[in-house]
Amino acid sequence: MLSGLDEQRVVRAIADAERGNRAEVRVHIEPRCAGDALARARQVYAALGLARTREDTAVLLYVAPKSRVAAVVSGQGVPDQRPGFWQEIVDEVANGYRGDQAADAIVAALGHVGDLLREVVGGEDEHGDELPDAVTTNADLPRDGYTGPAVDEAESADFACIHCGAPLNFDADEDTDAACDYCGVINPRAQALLRKRRARERRAERARVARLKQAGVWATVVTTLVLLALLGGSLSKRSELQALRSDVDRAHAQVDNVRERQREVRKRYADRADSAARDAELDGAENRVRIERARYDQAAQRYNEVAGSSFGGLAARIWGLPSHAVLSNEAEW
Repeated sequence: MLSGLDEQRVVRAIADAERGNRAEVRVHIEPRCAGDALARARQVYAALGLARTREDTAVLLYVAPKSRVAAVVSGQGVPDQRPGFWQEIVDEVANGYRGDQAADAIVAALGHVGDLLREVVGGEDEHGDELPDAVTTNADLPRDGYTGPAVDEAESADFACIHCGAPLNFDADEDTDAACDYCGVINPRAQALLRKRRARERRAERARVARLKQAGVWATVVTTLVLLALLGGSLSKRSELQALRSDVDRAHAQVDNVRERQREVRKRYADRADSAARDAELDGAENRVRIERARYDQAAQRYNEVAGSSFGGLAARIWGLPSHAVLSNEAEW
């Protein structure tokens, strides 16, 4: 987060800030601050042991550049400064990071801190330089060893630290180091694995969407083909039913015709005496009616067989054709 040259400049600024006063100054930098910056700064202050100076006059400048926050914590041995002074220091550092002048802002802020310390705790430090002049990071904080269960990266969504095996918590899109919270070791491997895992998940999601689209296309094609087949079949069945219906109508007309002729024969021979000729004419007329009715029944049965099938019945309903042709014994003949 600071280049080697910039870190050297900050270390020299720390030494300058401690000159002519009894305070100890420390700068701590970590990538992100998960919560309140001042609360985190107090944790770091305690973890680094800054409260153990002889007069408790240490000052910590805490900076979390990716979170764009900073804070200042001072020991009880530093008298109350004028209101808002530490906030001015914080704003100066934050503005420097926003303007891509982090090192310059920290050096300038340390200069102002040194000026204040010379006012409130000025004089020679009888105890000497109690703390080394340094920029600390999370790797410098004391850590408890990880004692939890091992992380199985093949089964778990977590990644294991390459040094201590602890589960890692980091953002692969923004974190540049993936530092372990337990041992502070950098884990670039975990970042690479997470990027690959996310890439696989995106690829799998694209494949799933593509499969759904393809299935939708095939479903549409199959449905269209089925509908076309039904339409084609119904058209063919309609033609068959219409032809059979025409046969029924012609047979019906023929029955009507011979029945009319039968009535004429009966009328003509109604007043004549019985004779062989009369009986022959009447029997012939009756026989013709019987033959044509049988032919009509055959035509009606052929129609009913087709219209009574499942597909024939469907076609008859679709095209508005009769579902049944009456037989001669069902008609009022």
